[in-house]
Amino acid sequence: MKTLKMIRRAHDIPISQTRKTAQRPTHVIFIPYFLGMFILRWVIKTIRRPAYVWELWSELKSFIRSAIFELPLNDTAASRFLFPIAKLWLSASDFYPTADRYFQIGNRQLNANEPDAAWNSFRSCLRYSIEPVHFSVAAICLMVGLGRFQEAMALFTRSNMILLERAKALGLAESKFRFLDQFWAGGFGHLAQMDYFVKHQILEGSTLADSVLYVPRGFPIPNKFLLDLWRPFLHVVEDEADLPMPLGALNALSFYFLAPRLFDGTTVHLWEIGAKTYRRWEDEKRGPLLKLDSETESRGWQILEKNGIPRDAWFVALHVREARSKKFHADLHNVLNANITDYLPAIEEITRRGGWVIRMGDPSMTALPAGLNVFDYCKSDHRSDWMDIFLCASASFFMGTSSGPAYVPTDFGVPCVHTNWWPPAQRPWHSNDIFIPKLYRKIADGRVLSLSQSLREPFGYCNSISYLKKTQDVEVLDNSADDIRDAVIEMLERMENINNYNADDIKARELAQYIYQSNDVHGAARLARAFLQKRETFLE
Repeated sequence: MKTLKMIRRAHDIPISQTRKTAQRPTHVIFIPYFLGMFILRWVIKTIRRPAYVWELWSELKSFIRSAIFELPLNDTAASRFLFPIAKLWLSASDFYPTADRYFQIGNRQLNANEPDAAWNSFRSCLRYSIEPVHFSVAAICLMVGLGRFQEAMALFTRSNMILLERAKALGLAESKFRFLDQFWAGGFGHLAQMDYFVKHQILEGSTLADSVLYVPRGFPIPNKFLLDLWRPFLHVVEDEADLPMPLGALNALSFYFLAPRLFDGTTVHLWEIGAKTYRRWEDEKRGPLLKLDSETESRGWQILEKNGIPRDAWFVALHVREARSKKFHADLHNVLNANITDYLPAIEEITRRGGWVIRMGDPSMTALPAGLNVFDYCKSDHRSDWMDIFLCASASFFMGTSSGPAYVPTDFGVPCVHTNWWPPAQRPWHSNDIFIPKLYRKIADGRVLSLSQSLREPFGYCNSISYLKKTQDVEVLDNSADDIRDAVIEMLERMENINNYNADDIKARELAQYIYQSNDVHGAARLARAFLQKRETFLE
């Protein structure tokens, strides 16, 4: 507060003196005299004691630094005046405490699903920051919170450029080494998406020695069994002492999960690089990298047999994300949730044809009604990391929502029926998958947005439905039970080599493909046949 009083006094003195001069104009004559005397005294002090100039300089920097740290975060007038001046004298590290204060506030606001307020805080943070993480998290707020994809990519690029400058300073700018931090192991789906990275490295001609995943000992890993399956394809390091170079140097070579920097220096969104990698992998007729060993397969079937599922049976793995699935950014990601009761007709269709449905998840999920050929595995005592992977890898196909488990089956070549998929602009990657997106509907008139409209900003990537409702007057519609059942029927027909696609179905899919490409949306999964048949205006 003392510093603020000094700032206000410095602001009031010129005004006061100007008023006095207007009343007594003769004061103007004495201004040059007193100014000259002040300069003369300062010069004499400097000649007598040269260190005086550095002491004065240090005091000035200390004053500005303390003023910055004591400024209230809502004092925008003072910050607009003080910070540009301070930037002339202070180093970037001097601004870190202030930038980080804004950053922490923005994080809390984003976690509370207040993306517009969070962006204001992040924007203030970025005025004074050169930390890559500040730019990347601000980009997440723009993309996931506000749906501003292009601006978000600009911030991701800025984050990567800061890292590149650090790599240049360390003589590592031309290095082909790829460093993956623990974010890659922070979620079940993140570990599964390691698949695209490993395949990308193989296609680029990289070797095992060219990449390392650092997972500090004690870090909570969502599925250790899946992590172990990736060990033959890259170095997994748990102790910092075992890293090939200092951690600071490795951070400069980060292959960032959401928007990595490629060898040519460009920054791309993970969905684009993933889609291009899988398309090239499929074009070259390469198969899945991961495969279960015979012991794991035998143990898995033993557990299924204990629960009444014959070894020669076929089954579908099911996972439907519910509201209790995540605590961090919970409200922001609620759009990913769905209602398990909407899946009951699809479950009945599978069991009617002789298949089994094994429901994955955690014990907090809503219990499935007891029924023939249904195993509510998520409520059982058999839940384990390895059993989760066994179910994803051994199913005839997977059915579920856009959550972590949905990315695992394709690592083993198992097709998926993706339902209630979100966000619209992240079309699932694999061509042998079928999917149904959630839909936008205008609240005022009940009109459903077309595919083209749903792919544009701010709709394509935004997760904050409360923000879109407030600013765009839209709500999000879950898939109907009939749509989910029909998509499952289409996959069952494919398993039986039944082709029920007519000329209109083929034309609709070609048009959908054109719309996705025109909007620079990447992925290869196909919209469900019946879903398109029921919605003639969706592709307009």
